[in-house]
Amino acid sequence: MNITKFGLSNFRVFKEYFDFDLAPIMVLTGPNNSGKSSLTKALLLMKENESEINKETHYETKLNFFQGGHDLGNYKLIRNSPDETTDFSFTFFNNYKFLIPIGAKGKFLYDYFLANEKNELVIFQSLNYISFYVYDTFQYFLERTRSIISGDYPNVHSKIKEIDLGKIFLLLSKLYAFGQKYSIVDVHINEDEISDEEMAKDLENGILTSLVGIDPTIGLIDEDDHQLQLIMLLKGITSVELSKSEISFLVPPSSTFNSGWDFIEFSNLIYINALKENLKRTYTKDDSSVFKSFVYSEINRERKKEWIEPDKLYYHDIKSKAEDNFEENKVFYDFIYKWLTEFNLGENLSYGYDEKNENYFIKIDRKSLLDNGFGYSSILHILLSVIDVEKNFNKKSSTDVDLEYNKLTFPATFIIEEPETGLHPAFQSKMAEMLVDIQQTFKVNLIIETHSEYIIRKLQYLSATKKVSSDDVVIYYFNDPKKVPENEPQIKRISMQNDGSLSDNFGPGFIDEGFNLKFELLRLNKSQIN
Repeated sequence: MNITKFGLSNFRVFKEYFDFDLAPIMVLTGPNNSGKSSLTKALLLMKENESEINKETHYETKLNFFQGGHDLGNYKLIRNSPDETTDFSFTFFNNYKFLIPIGAKGKFLYDYFLANEKNELVIFQSLNYISFYVYDTFQYFLERTRSIISGDYPNVHSKIKEIDLGKIFLLLSKLYAFGQKYSIVDVHINEDEISDEEMAKDLENGILTSLVGIDPTIGLIDEDDHQLQLIMLLKGITSVELSKSEISFLVPPSSTFNSGWDFIEFSNLIYINALKENLKRTYTKDDSSVFKSFVYSEINRERKKEWIEPDKLYYHDIKSKAEDNFEENKVFYDFIYKWLTEFNLGENLSYGYDEKNENYFIKIDRKSLLDNGFGYSSILHILLSVIDVEKNFNKKSSTDVDLEYNKLTFPATFIIEEPETGLHPAFQSKMAEMLVDIQQTFKVNLIIETHSEYIIRKLQYLSATKKVSSDDVVIYYFNDPKKVPENEPQIKRISMQNDGSLSDNFGPGFIDEGFNLKFELLRLNKSQIN
């Protein structure tokens, strides 16, 4: 199941909770130091701590804030307010919102917990128990029922014939009455009293539980009187027996909040930062360079092909690879060759390894990157990163997909930082075309962090001319947290309309800056004439 939203709160500039729709093309823009990179850093933090998040019991485990591409430093530096927890939350298909709350010193507060649309806790798991607040759960069920009946969730609405709505409404009324007496229900996973085989079977339908109600006046109910399975839990509370389909209608399957299922995957997230490295004519094996990494990776891949002769291992060019109908990465090479031509970068890209001098080289029309200039290399940097699609995104078999049905996966996504770096305005405009082509050719999502008016204007044009669907583009404008205009949110979602227009304006000093300067020049010229 692909994650469809990513939200966060109390993280760097994000004081209040905010979530982002993961559209095919998501543009982040706004003034410097407004928080655009905060979203990127949060995503990289999740990716680089994936193994910690997926531990079978990760309660009291610390996230690593010191190592990785996010460069966050430490937990204290990322918190907006020292008096609150940091919540990372995910909204899945069916609109289930799943949060990972991080408490003091960067430790997990719970294994997982589920929240409603107001970001209020409904169900949480820690160690060997699951708890839920009865009245909040009632409200959550009620809102889901209303939304599903209205057709807001088509994948669930299509199965509504399997649901006895009369039973659902009866359960809601009984649960409401139960909530007048008991505020919290603790659902314990009691592994000692059943075999592993029985536990595995029960997990198919719901977690084996014992019910502990908390009454504000009389305290705990005797735990031993209520050995129940989760699928029977609501029957025990309300005397209403629901089918498995009806349980799933209201709350995600037990595996959705079970921490032992390799639950979340962020490996399909690739970060392409703005090119900042010094260009070289050749690279050694010790150089940390995106260009050297590409050449090294490609040569090693070629060496594994038995039909490649040894004396041809050390020189390759993109043009011949694009013309080779048997090349396994032909789509990638075709793409590079196409955009080398579109940007007039040159006729061909060549690369290889000089065994005598022990260095790697990459050239455009036999010229080194240093001779071609920084702007050309900036474009090439993004083009070469696309090969990661072939390496990482398209390797899963149908069996893998079936096994990972309940895994919550961040969709295949490139985060591209300032793709306009070093580019003339005309090339910035063409960059927007290339970005759209990346999305459409490789079927990946893009998160684009940019200050370029030309990229945004070209996306509007491409939408108006139907080269890209307006539904596939969403813009998030970040206001400076210290200078948020009156009656404006800190971050606002701007939709693309079918005619290329935008649903809202940008903040002051962005796209209007050019117009303001023109009018000021006209005013000055007029005053000088007078």
